[in-house]
Amino acid sequence: GASYLLLRSEDTGSEYPVEEINWAVAAEYADSAGADIINSSLGYTTFNYPALDHSYQDLDGNTAYASRAADIAAAKGILVVNSAGNEGESSWFRIGVPADGDSVLAVGAVDQHGRYAGFSSKGPAFDGDVKPNVAAVGKDTWFVTYNEQIGAGNGTSFAAPLVAGAAACLWQAFPELTNMEIFDLIQKSSSQYVNPDSLMGYGIPDFGLAAIIQRQNELKNSDADAVVVPNPFGDHFFMVTDLKLQDPVFEIYDMNGRLVKRYSTVSKSPNGLYRVSGLHHLKQGLYLLRVSTSNTSFVIKLAKTF
Repeated sequence: GASYLLLRSEDTGSEYPVEEINWAVAAEYADSAGADIINSSLGYTTFNYPALDHSYQDLDGNTAYASRAADIAAAKGILVVNSAGNEGESSWFRIGVPADGDSVLAVGAVDQHGRYAGFSSKGPAFDGDVKPNVAAVGKDTWFVTYNEQIGAGNGTSFAAPLVAGAAACLWQAFPELTNMEIFDLIQKSSSQYVNPDSLMGYGIPDFGLAAIIQRQNELKNSDADAVVVPNPFGDHFFMVTDLKLQDPVFEIYDMNGRLVKRYSTVSKSPNGLYRVSGLHHLKQGLYLLRVSTSNTSFVIKLAKTF
């Protein structure tokens, strides 16, 4: 359901601070066109004249033009996703501008096994903010080349679009959330959230977990007994509940009241999620989930669309 604008602010023939102004102009145009997400694969640190170079002190999220512009874009409701940079093995080794922005989701690179990619730029920002914020596959990342072939390449510019695309899916699932609430969910779902570092930040996001966290948030703020995610579902779904259920029975009914699936035992994860699987054979349509124990029962509406 996404549509795209391609805006080029970079001048490949030279490197001057005016390109940060170009970035701001591009962001302003994106905002005027109704963009929800900016994926930016730019990072500024050095220029043709060394006297214009950024220092580490400049990377405080509030000094560089592009970083300030990115934060303004975020204040307008845009989710700004930016590559962290590929300077991890250079003498500079740090993130670039505008990845240092306070409200910018800076993305570092890992390999396909989730290990830090050495070229990925490191944090933190000068003001101590965790940077990069998260990480995704940026080493040997598969993509479609300019001549429509399949290729693989290295760079945080391959990692950031993966996060931006997944963020769009998450936001489509929860359109009522703000950009910064999506930002927060992505970080909270990440593999190192409780112990971030300067290489991968909060770690690798789990967007399925992000959806579950949001459902848990909704449950806390409602009178519902439980919620289901994803809903609509495919082969499986998770049920989230704060109720202490003793040996619950899960039954799925179609809209004619016919029982189509019954589970007398359902696996439960340590964080309290019930996983109901093996539903690929169900036809697309609406269903009812009835959960019952010896002393309680409740019903949740379900939809299967694939």
